Amino acid sequence: PTKNESDAMKLALLILVLSSLILVASSVEWKITTKRVNNQKPVIQKGTRGIGKSSFDWNYNAAWMRSPNSPLEGGLLVRCQNKTSKNELYSAGPSYLAYAKLKGSLSNLNNIQFEYMQDSDIRIRPNGPSSAFGTEDPRTVYNPKDDSYYVLFSEVTSGKHPVSNLALAVVKSADVEKESQWKRMGAIFDTKNVTWSKSGSLLLREKGDSFLYWGDDSIYLATTTDAVHYKNVAYPSKPFIHTRKDKFDSALCEGGPNPFKLSDGNYLMLYNSARAGYKSKKPGWDLQYNVGYVILDGQDPSKILYRSDVPIFSPLLDWETADGTGLTPNVVFIEGWTTLPAPDTFLFFYGAADSYIGAATLKVTIRK
Repeated sequence: PTKNESDAMKLALLILVLSSLILVASSVEWKITTKRVNNQKPVIQKGTRGIGKSSFDWNYNAAWMRSPNSPLEGGLLVRCQNKTSKNELYSAGPSYLAYAKLKGSLSNLNNIQFEYMQDSDIRIRPNGPSSAFGTEDPRTVYNPKDDSYYVLFSEVTSGKHPVSNLALAVVKSADVEKESQWKRMGAIFDTKNVTWSKSGSLLLREKGDSFLYWGDDSIYLATTTDAVHYKNVAYPSKPFIHTRKDKFDSALCEGGPNPFKLSDGNYLMLYNSARAGYKSKKPGWDLQYNVGYVILDGQDPSKILYRSDVPIFSPLLDWETADGTGLTPNVVFIEGWTTLPAPDTFLFFYGAADSYIGAATLKVTIRK
């Protein structure tokens, strides 16, 4: 063949190869199913001493802190609040982060038992002007290399216009139950450049950059090499995950727990979301919070392979909708999860109505 014919054949072959790659990528499906466990009852709620009970009025938005020995052992770091007035349902004081220790293991998902939680279990609390209004919404990652938990949480200032800053704490696994050993590192971003931040989901990788997905209106991307210092990518001009009109995430998108790797080598990342139009008894509140997901490229987690069009988890049970009984009705919110023995199967813990903590399984079926 002539040179022109040879070049044309090479181009045609390249187009054929690229087309086949696109076809393979587009033909992969990630089907997700969820199922409530613990007999559809809260695993933690306010109550007198006993299993699954707490001395705090409101208990929600919990991060799982797995044991170094097993992902089925450990405890929850729980956002807790008390009413400022016993007669005012929607009154709530500063938030604390308290540790609820799991009794035994997660071997029986219809009988999940956490020990009684009280003031002595607080691990992160307001400790100055930067967190006077509270410490909120933790996410945790365990790093076996240094046997430490990296805890991302919000520090909220007080005043007429509170400001949230995403902050970091680090604690060794042996010291989880000692508040004095939790090393608080302060805000992770320069507060002059990032004036509001929260909800950080950390993907810790052994090689290359690790990634932080953060934000509570849209979700932004940052990178880190040591899980302590972070650099934003295209902030604020280009959100990593943005809201979508007329979908379940039309009002906001907010970071979930740390992504987990699937059997196909890609990552499953859950995120929280909200949509308007759900009137409630709480003054000025008409949002419903749901859970969505994206599949991140296993080679480059800054790329999204797929994004859900419908929520995979929504408030359904009375204590999840909790209109007139809970602090914030029509909310399910995920910040902590763990792997289960079966492939591509997980257990997540969710806040319900900013009042309770529930648990559910999540199964991913990958079809090619």
